[in-house]
Amino acid sequence: MKNLIGFCFTSVALMGTFYLAGASSAPSTTSLPGSVPSKIPPVVYPSKPAAPLPVQSAPVSLPKPAVPPMEKPFGMPGVVGLRDGKWEGTDYLGHLSKNITVDVEVLKGDNTPVNVDISTLQAAIDTLLKNEGLTPKAEVAEGPPLPFLHVLVIIYPAEKDKFVVFTTTRLFEEIQVVRKDFKPAGYWQGITWENQDISLATSEQLVAQVKDSTQALVKAFLERYQLYNKEDIDAPPKPASVKPKT
Repeated sequence: MKNLIGFCFTSVALMGTFYLAGASSAPSTTSLPGSVPSKIPPVVYPSKPAAPLPVQSAPVSLPKPAVPPMEKPFGMPGVVGLRDGKWEGTDYLGHLSKNITVDVEVLKGDNTPVNVDISTLQAAIDTLLKNEGLTPKAEVAEGPPLPFLHVLVIIYPAEKDKFVVFTTTRLFEEIQVVRKDFKPAGYWQGITWENQDISLATSEQLVAQVKDSTQALVKAFLERYQLYNKEDIDAPPKPASVKPKT
């Protein structure tokens, strides 16, 4: 009888240990009487959600400052801008090529007996450009020879043996034409610099006056060119190149 009670007590203790062990850790397999052990599917935990990609905002364009309209136009070619709240205009020859074609044209009335030699004027103007380090011929791969300096002389009689000499020097460059509902084609050229001179001369003075007027205007152009394209005198001098010993 004692042995039977001890066996029952031992059996109950083992069963309690079994259930406690089952409560503390889940078995990897389940074995039931009369069944084939099968694997328990692993528990899949949800992965950590990926951080959202940063939203790239569109570039913010700063508002263009309001520019008041210009009431009175600037009557010369060049650039116009605001300075201290006032519109001003000026010429600008900076970054202009050193290769500039020169074209001389002389127009005179039928009653002007004096003949002006255009080739002589052309040669004198070409020399002025060369003396300033410029080449009197534009570098052109296609299209018109731009930029070019147009020297125009108009001679017409004013009174007996006196003639008016009107001289103008104009720089032509390729420009972009902006018009509403218009798409320009071809090569557009416009005047970007201009200067004039007017004088009175007799028939004896006419040839010399034409030469003086044309050269004075071309020299004025060259002075403005050198003003805008001169080298920086404050820049350090370039190191002299050292020749290798032979």
